[in-house]
Amino acid sequence: MLTRLSRRRYPACYHPVMKNSIVFAFVFVASLTLGAQNDGNIKLPQDPKAILEMGAPFYNYDSATAKPWHLSYHYRLLGDLGNVSAEGKVEYWWAPGKISRVTWTKGNNVHSEWRTADDKTLQLVKGDDITSMEHRLSSAVLFSLPKAQDYESGDTSLKLVTIDNSGTVNLCVALVSSRPGLMPRADFQPAGLHGVGTAYCFDSQTPVLVSMLMNHTITNSYSHIQKFQDHNIAGHIDISYVGEKKLEADLDEFTEINTDDAAFTPAPDATVPVVKTVTFKTGQNGGVKAGVLLLKVSPIYPPSARAAHIGGTVVIKAMIDKNGMIQNAEIVSSPDESLSQAALDAVRQWRYQPYTLNGEPVAVMTTINLSFSLNQ
Repeated sequence: MLTRLSRRRYPACYHPVMKNSIVFAFVFVASLTLGAQNDGNIKLPQDPKAILEMGAPFYNYDSATAKPWHLSYHYRLLGDLGNVSAEGKVEYWWAPGKISRVTWTKGNNVHSEWRTADDKTLQLVKGDDITSMEHRLSSAVLFSLPKAQDYESGDTSLKLVTIDNSGTVNLCVALVSSRPGLMPRADFQPAGLHGVGTAYCFDSQTPVLVSMLMNHTITNSYSHIQKFQDHNIAGHIDISYVGEKKLEADLDEFTEINTDDAAFTPAPDATVPVVKTVTFKTGQNGGVKAGVLLLKVSPIYPPSARAAHIGGTVVIKAMIDKNGMIQNAEIVSSPDESLSQAALDAVRQWRYQPYTLNGEPVAVMTTINLSFSLNQ
């Protein structure tokens, strides 16, 4: 029998608690939290390590004890004026053994990625590909809280920051680094989080995550939290870039499925992602004029990788589109998965003055090498 959870129905174990809004430049919308963990007598400890340890079990979506599941979100991309520029649906399927699938559908455009039992990645793209913000939604929906011990490595430490706005209190576990060059490029962060590259903000009463700040620029905000297989699932997600909301998503459904669900079988025409290269000449006389890197966000060295003495170079292929935005960034090679994610999170925020051909902006493919050195 399938277990179904939708954004329109809440389990009986929940007691919706309406909160006041918090405005950071991004917004914490009124949230629904777990009634089983919020009886008015329980408060989160004032220790950042203890908060992470308390919350971790509720965000380990691919735990060995989990049953296969499928979830879907309806999302809307927002323009500079806050208007809806496009909308679509993203679906996830997961089964034990790291078998998974994610599919974005936007009009006639479909992008699907499969991870098979033999650890292969297959992909099928029909129509226009997804944008970097749509791709970011996948990591915003399903993530794991970091292990507290991973932050105790040389130049990193944990800091507990209390955010209070109109009587609503959130406890933020912030990663503080002594490395140079990690100051934020904008002051959209709330007081207490200036200079922080990564922060996890929780409801003060429960280990429920209400927002994540990443690389000084990207903020994921979560609300209408629901429970499924003893895990926290956000009924609504907002993703903001430098304080401006760029994407919003609502949970459609979350169901248990069978291990042999047909969705796990890659499409017959799905292929291994191919690294594309483009050769061009720069200069005058009709050649391509090189673009200029206007914004470069440095990757944050994952504390777990540093603690394990993992370093090396991550090679990324990506397209610089006609607007100078990074699109379709993919890993070519990497010494470790954690370094891959850190590199992608940074590169997807880079901005270029567009390349031009005969004075007209053009899209070009590029290869980016990011080095993670234990001495940096």
